[in-house]
Amino acid sequence: MSLQSPYVLQILDAGFAGNEWAYFVTPHCAEGDLDTFLQRNRTSNLAALDKCADILMGLAELHGQRLVHRDIKPANIYLHSEKAIIGDFGSIAKLPEGNDAVVASKHAVLYRPPESVVSNTYGFSGDIYQCGMVLYQLLGGALPYEEIHWLSKSQKLKYQKLQYPDSTLYADECVRERIAKGKLLNFSTVNAWAPDGLIKIARRACSKDPKARFSSVAEFLAKLSEARSFVHDWSWTSEDELTLEGSTAYLIRKVDHEFRVFKRKKSSEWRADNTVGGSDLRRIVLDIEAKL
Repeated sequence: MSLQSPYVLQILDAGFAGNEWAYFVTPHCAEGDLDTFLQRNRTSNLAALDKCADILMGLAELHGQRLVHRDIKPANIYLHSEKAIIGDFGSIAKLPEGNDAVVASKHAVLYRPPESVVSNTYGFSGDIYQCGMVLYQLLGGALPYEEIHWLSKSQKLKYQKLQYPDSTLYADECVRERIAKGKLLNFSTVNAWAPDGLIKIARRACSKDPKARFSSVAEFLAKLSEARSFVHDWSWTSEDELTLEGSTAYLIRKVDHEFRVFKRKKSSEWRADNTVGGSDLRRIVLDIEAKL
């Protein structure tokens, strides 16, 4: 694979180690992978948009050579110089001319698009679905990796009676059923400050029907570019406060069981804004944005 893109991890060398394993030599990304980053940080709205756009830029390069990655997930996205870079090419495949799909990869059950579960096929739209899942996570959407989380009460009872590996195989089957029905993601778990427009974009990318998703990474990118004009860049600080910079800056701080709002202009001191507040963080964010 010969690609020269700042959004695709360069392969310096590759080969086989025995009959089952392949290896890749790549540049070092000191900032680690996106999965580790998300476990430690809450992403600001613009950072979520930018990282998703970076991934799509990398996918555009792959798709331009009729390559599908088939395993886009935070653990396979590396961070370097504030860029998100696609790596891990163990599942990459080329679409033959005249074909719009190949056999689906068996990796990462949680990230498999519905068509890969139902018909074992995977095309460009599968990568778009997986990128939509990453955007969902960047916006704070929950995607627990513990297999038992995805089981209903009755399924958990059956799961607990099974021994490994049968228990894991059963859990995977239950997850695949959720994916096939389009009921894996819970958008009510995204950040309270995530813009409705970005949530809508993630929902479309993760549509159960491939035809309902974006037709290409270019269309996905165009929608993100349009979204930039209305995205307010709320950031969650290390002090567990929500801030928004601007000509008038806002700070939302939780005090006891309610949120208090402060604002300031330029370099002045923070002052309480008693016109907004309460226990509903989403409502507070929308009330502030209505003033802007």
